[in-house]
Amino acid sequence: MARVAIRSVQSGKYLSLDGRGITASVQGGAGTAFTQTYIGEWEAFILHTSAKNIVAFESAQFNNVYLRLVAENVDQGSLVGPGGGKVNGQWGCGTREKFLIKKAAGDNGQKGIVGIESQSEPGRFLRMQGDANVVNVQGSMGGLEEFEILIISS
Repeated sequence: MARVAIRSVQSGKYLSLDGRGITASVQGGAGTAFTQTYIGEWEAFILHTSAKNIVAFESAQFNNVYLRLVAENVDQGSLVGPGGGKVNGQWGCGTREKFLIKKAAGDNGQKGIVGIESQSEPGRFLRMQGDANVVNVQGSMGGLEEFEILIISS
């Protein structure tokens, strides 16, 4: 399995996940997702792939802690000004920890720019506003929802 980092095209910052203390599944998830200017252990994820192009991002630093997305109050197709919902971590990989990788509009496959869409809540995308250190959810895919998934090691 590949170790990857998730880089925002808009800000150039990396997704970071603090999974300290997560040792069991909890309602609402746990930990904190935020942005970082470099790739360290908290910015590295193990990319799990399965049938039908479904992926999951397990923290490389915190064993069995997965990136989680919940799109509360973010309707599919909507543009919520500051974003919404919640992005954090969860012990184990359930439905809210699975994603689809979508090619960005206008990317002919040469640049590798993608959106990270919730598999359980279609049309809701990971959003990262690097200048404000905000990681949350958007109901459509635009500049703050465009990423490069960089392979660190395989």
